[in-house]
Amino acid sequence: MKKKAEEIIEPEKKYRVGRWHELPNYECTLCPFSTLSKERMEEHITEVHAPPPTPWTEVKPPKYDRFGNLVEEKE
Repeated sequence: MKKKAEEIIEPEKKYRVGRWHELPNYECTLCPFSTLSKERMEEHITEVHAPPPTPWTEVKPPKYDRFGNLVEEKE
């Protein structure tokens, strides 16, 4: 049976809703993934297509000697 895509695309969720045997079929627009569950599609978008978290870097405050001169640290 051929799918009828209704082309309901929500840009923030990046999926479209079609039909599969009279059931709503959620299709990812970024890859070939599809599911019958809206919750599972939202999990897929978050897990697979979300941008990676920015790495956390430690910022060390500058050190000064007792006279107020900046002390350079060797790494």
